[in-house]
Amino acid sequence: MRITVFTQAGGEGKSTISLNLLYTLKEAGIPDVKIVTNEQSHGLKNLLSPDEFIVIPERGAKLPPLPDGGVLIFDFAGKTDERIKQAVTMSRHVLVPTKGESNNKIEQFTATVDDLSDFTDKITIVISEFKKAKKSRLLTQAQDYLLKYPTYPIKESEAFRNLWEEGRSVRAMCEDGGLNLRNYNEANTMFNNLVKHLFKKEG
Repeated sequence: MRITVFTQAGGEGKSTISLNLLYTLKEAGIPDVKIVTNEQSHGLKNLLSPDEFIVIPERGAKLPPLPDGGVLIFDFAGKTDERIKQAVTMSRHVLVPTKGESNNKIEQFTATVDDLSDFTDKITIVISEFKKAKKSRLLTQAQDYLLKYPTYPIKESEAFRNLWEEGRSVRAMCEDGGLNLRNYNEANTMFNNLVKHLFKKEG
C-alpha cells in the first residue's frame, strides 16, 4: 500500500502525520512500514531505525527504485514535480494537510489540491489544527474543497509534539492513562478516524 502526504506549504503538520501514522501501524502489528522523504533535514534518523525510512535526493526526474510490498508513506515537500506525480499516481490515498492559518497558507493549500486533482481523485484533506482553523478563513475560503473531498479534522494537541520526543504514537501515549488519556484522547480519536478511512475495505 502507498500513501502520499503532501502540501506545497510548510509547517502544516505533514511530517507529524506521517510519523504518527508509521508508529500507529507498526504498533498495530504491521511490520513493514517505511517513510520515504525528499527532505534532507528530516530528523527521522534520530527516531527510526535505518530500515524504517528512505531519503531520496531533493531533486530528480523520477523516483528511485523502491521496495515492493509493505506500506510506504511518501512524506514529500516542495512543488508538484514529476516524482510527486509518480508517488501520487501509485498511492491509494493522498493526504493534503492544512492549518488554514493565513490567506497565503490557504492559497497554497488550494493550489496543492488543484495541482493534485489533475492526476488523482484519491485526495483526503486533513485539517491538522482544527480549533485554529475554525478561527481562520479556511472554512469559508476553501469550503468547496472541504465539501468535495473526504475531510478529517485533527485537534491541536501537545501529543503530536511529544511523539517526536517519545518515539511512539499518540495512541500508545493515551494507553498510559492518567493525564495522557485525558489530554490526548480527543486528538487520538480524531487521528484514529483518519486511519480507519485509510484502511477501510473498498467495494
